[in-house]
Amino acid sequence: MAQANFAAGDFGNTVRDSVKFKTNVRVTISTDNIAGVQQPTFNIRGLGEGDDDMLAMIGITGGGQAITKARERFSRYLKLLVDIASLQTQFVTIERVIKVTNRRVNALEFVVIPKIEVIIKWIESELDELDREDFYRLKCV
Repeated sequence: MAQANFAAGDFGNTVRDSVKFKTNVRVTISTDNIAGVQQPTFNIRGLGEGDDDMLAMIGITGGGQAITKARERFSRYLKLLVDIASLQTQFVTIERVIKVTNRRVNALEFVVIPKIEVIIKWIESELDELDREDFYRLKCV
């Protein structure tokens, strides 16, 4: 941007005047199912499509190449920014799912399984007691 300003002067007002109210650049969100987790993916479309004649004419008197280079770099950085945002969102989603899974594993390991083991021991002791009662009853007979 500094190179473009140096080569073409202050062209910001010309760019602002020629900008439409709506841009053709859009960010879309799609979801991918990865290991049962819905992962959002951001995609950018409309970047670099349909160059306006007015924007192409900016800086013809001086600095046109620098402005074009700045515009291309901005487009590239915008795409990188959307990719990074997509990855960060996926990481946050995975982190949340991992925390929930760890809580479930801990609940199984420290609450549910010990409770089931206590119930199994109680059932075994009751069955042993019933066996002893039957053995004693048969002995008496």
